Amino acid sequence: MCVFLYMRHGSWGLMLVVSGGLVNFSDRLRFNFVRDYWNFFGSGIYNNINDWIIGLGVILFLIETIWKKSK
Repeated sequence: MCVFLYMRHGSWGLMLVVSGGLVNFSDRLRFNFVRDYWNFFGSGIYNNINDWIIGLGVILFLIETIWKKSK
């Protein structure tokens, strides 16, 4: 599905947002919660890698959208 979105819209950002969201959703279905994967720079704050992927995808999508409008 994510490859289809990339091929149709040509957006890596959109593909990352959908991929991260699907993995978070599948974690919710399997475990009834989203697992936290890693300790954020040893601070004791645990974070979900998929949330970082979604955030990166949003930033990349905005950059791609602005780039296409400027052409």
